[in-house]
Parts: sequence; structure tokens; C-alpha cells
Amino acid sequence: MKANLIKLTLLVAVLSACKVISFFPLYSPNVVVERQAIQGKYQVDGDAAVYIYKQAYLWKAFEEKEPLPSEDYVLPNGMKIPSFIVRILRDKVHSPSLQEGERTEESRKYSLPYFKSGYIVIEDRRSEYPFPTEIDFDEDEVGAFLNRFALYRIVLLELEDQLYADVCAFQENAGFHLASDGDFIPVHSFAKVQMNEDGFKLDFLSDDYLEDLFEQNRIRLPHVSRSENGQKVTLLTASPEELQKFLVKFGADKEAFDVVRKYYRENV
Repeated sequence: MKANLIKLTLLVAVLSACKVISFFPLYSPNVVVERQAIQGKYQVDGDAAVYIYKQAYLWKAFEEKEPLPSEDYVLPNGMKIPSFIVRILRDKVHSPSLQEGERTEESRKYSLPYFKSGYIVIEDRRSEYPFPTEIDFDEDEVGAFLNRFALYRIVLLELEDQLYADVCAFQENAGFHLASDGDFIPVHSFAKVQMNEDGFKLDFLSDDYLEDLFEQNRIRLPHVSRSENGQKVTLLTASPEELQKFLVKFGADKEAFDVVRKYYRENV
């Protein structure tokens, strides 16, 4: 349990210090949408470089051709993946292991919607430093190198004509020091999405706003809370349907969102 709490804290830090996290995703197949324009390269917080690719394209491309980690890789849609990103994605994004009954296009769409509509996000938090042409480090250097990156998935959905994002770290995230016992528990964060010609903006759900609703008995949303370094962290345990109903009711309130991340598009 203690190890899981440590990993949970690491995940909170990676997802822009968002204090509201959820055990279950916000999306369900009936509300998932696609926005091809979100793909590309961005700058975030002034220095972090962010690369966004549609997971279905990566899945298909890597199944059809084994990428060389020393070369840039061009997806079928023309998007280029820098060589150091290929190194990370090659073993992290792949076709899932499906049971016999899940292998049809229809069953996959409903059992694993994020594989068809999700977007993979690679965040290079030290992009000002060049990437070495060869990886030949000792153990400490490898750990420092992997901590340079965050790898997570964004799934877009619409509720009452408002675009939202479900943000979730990969189970085998390159930025996490995970034990080998397989006890990592991925969690989700939720944000409003505003897209424009220069990029897009994520406004994450406010922990203070949610706490006020709980204290005023205005909502009954299953959750647990704990204190972390003097701050209260809320873990929602509500189902996707319950979460969607909550945002339909309160999502229009501007005070419901307080952590903002702006992604500025770069021409590549």
C-alpha cells in the first residue's frame, strides 16, 4: 500500500500538480470524439517540448514496420517522430493482448475505445539539452535520462457540446520508478479543452471547488481523500457515468476549473 501511495504522488506531480484524480476514466464509448488537429509538437510552460500522436496511427505503423531507434520515423499520415521519441514509443505503444472474442473491430471499439481514439503525449521536460546519439549509460544515468520524459494518454470527449480531456499516465511510464511486482495503479485527471490556431488549453478540475461541494452536501460523488505534504488529495471512485453527470451539471461553472496548462503549437 505504501508503494502505491508513493506512485500515486508521482503521478499527481506529472499531471501538472492536479490534485483531483479519479480511479475510473471520464469517457465511455458513446461520448469519445476525435480532433485530428491536436496532433503535433508543442511548447508548454516555456521550456518543455510536447509531442502528440494519435495512438491508432502509432499502433498500426509499428505493427507494419519495425522502426529503427537511430533514425527519425515518418508515420503514414506524414507526421515525423524524432529518433529519441521512437526509442521511447517502440516498446511502450503496441497492440494490446486481446482475447479471441475481442479481436474484431466492433468489439475492440467498445472494450478498448482509447486505442482507437486516444492520443499519446510525450513530454520532454529537459528539451533544451541535446539527446545523445547512443544510449550507453550506467544505471544512475539511465534513471536520470528516463525521468526526463513523461508519457501519458489523452482521450477527448464531448458532454453537452463542451470538449473535455481524460488524461492518464501509461502503466509503464518512462518517467516513473516502478516496482516489478505489477502493482502500479494508473489514475485519471479531467480538464476542459479549448482549441485554437495556436494550440490548445487544458483547464483542470479544481480540488477546492470539489471540496466545497462535498462540504455543502451539494453532491454525492464516491471518493476518498488523504493529506499529502499538507495538501489534501481527492481520489474520485465514481463510475464514468456518475462523473459525466457531475460535469454536465457543474462543468459550465468557471470556478470549477483552476489549474491551466497552455500548449503552444510549433511548426515542424
